[in-house]
Amino acid sequence: MTSAHSSEKNIWECSRGEMKNHTCHFDTGDDQIDVTGETIKVQHDGRFSMTQSPVPGADTEWEGVKILKFNNRKFLELLMWEPPVGPTQTQELRWVTFELAAGRLKKVGNESVQERSKDTDSPSIQEFVGSVRDKFGLSEGSDGRVIWQHKSTRKTLK
Repeated sequence: MTSAHSSEKNIWECSRGEMKNHTCHFDTGDDQIDVTGETIKVQHDGRFSMTQSPVPGADTEWEGVKILKFNNRKFLELLMWEPPVGPTQTQELRWVTFELAAGRLKKVGNESVQERSKDTDSPSIQEFVGSVRDKFGLSEGSDGRVIWQHKSTRKTLK
């Protein structure tokens, strides 16, 4: 397992290979975070915490797993397609965010940001038709506070 890389913008991201294997390790200096298909584990100053993955299972497709740092606050952001359901193999893309605070994970949001179904006119299982992806994300406001946004809903995280 490799460590996710860090950029100058304080973003640590899982590689495509790690996401395909449903395992990612982050080392942010003061935190060690392990994300797997079943659990999220955090080590901080000798303390250890663990929570169940919000979108578990082998049929889950990981689209993005990263840590974002705004000032001294860190957030774990997961983008995962839920397992397919029904005859059209409908899936929802979940955007799940946690704040990392003193070695603990505090859930900030768990939203569906897109839906897709298997294209029944295409013989390939990889062909999907879907909705437009919602506007979503975390950002830093002009006052340094972190802003959570999904569609037209905006929250300043305290």
